[in-house]
Amino acid sequence: MSNWLVTRVGFGLFSLILLSAPATVFAQEKKPDSAKNDDWSFKLGVGGMYGSDYEGSDDYEVMALPLVDVTWRDIVSVGTIGGPGIKVKVLKVKGPTPQDELSVTTSLGYFMGRDADENDALKGLGDIDANMTAGLGLEYKFNQFSFNADLQQDISGDRDGTVLSTGLSYNTSFGLKKTRFSFGPEVIWASDDYMQNMFGISSSQASNSERGYSAYKAEAGIKEVGLNAMVMHQITENVSMMGSVGYSQFMGDAADSPLVKDEGDENQFETMLGIVYSW
Repeated sequence: MSNWLVTRVGFGLFSLILLSAPATVFAQEKKPDSAKNDDWSFKLGVGGMYGSDYEGSDDYEVMALPLVDVTWRDIVSVGTIGGPGIKVKVLKVKGPTPQDELSVTTSLGYFMGRDADENDALKGLGDIDANMTAGLGLEYKFNQFSFNADLQQDISGDRDGTVLSTGLSYNTSFGLKKTRFSFGPEVIWASDDYMQNMFGISSSQASNSERGYSAYKAEAGIKEVGLNAMVMHQITENVSMMGSVGYSQFMGDAADSPLVKDEGDENQFETMLGIVYSW
């Protein structure tokens, strides 16, 4: 099973709508005596994801995803939703209208690495070790729109890269009381080290590769652009089901890499389906 799928930055809109969703859309139906301590919130569930087995591959697989999140006062959250790690909201500012809000979040995450035996196209290239990541995220909500920017830096391991993801989403219910939709574009930039380690081929890797690759240097730039869409439906007061689909196209040196151009596909697709119990 692919490790890169589990740690893909943000899980797109899947994490955005799930983590920002209220505990229940039935809040208005609760009786006054049902008030409880809202300092803590919990989410527990399971999901399935269908996506490429390495970044840029044209081989796809299905894998199970644990969906876990523990949040304290909408400040600190620990779990797997949006990638395994811990997030701390360091700033939250209300805008000129009740719908406007700016928030800044720091995070520690985990990249599970890439194994050379995941796909024949990687054999001889060597493994990329798992590593910790440090992140800084910004989100600005205005009316039914959300703008997100997320900067992730590897702080251990041998990938040693930096990734900046930006996205804009439109959030709506289309008049449905128990259902929410989000969709929008995404642009991802990656540093020299990230691009070379994930898409480049060194001279030694070229000589060891089973595919007989030539050396290839990948430099910093826009790695991919994409579109994401998601729906979440509240089944009961505590149970939600959600699904998402995403499409991205690799750009520049990522698209021209032999791992993508010759052995993979610059057009990437992924879809997820999950069910979560919240309390």
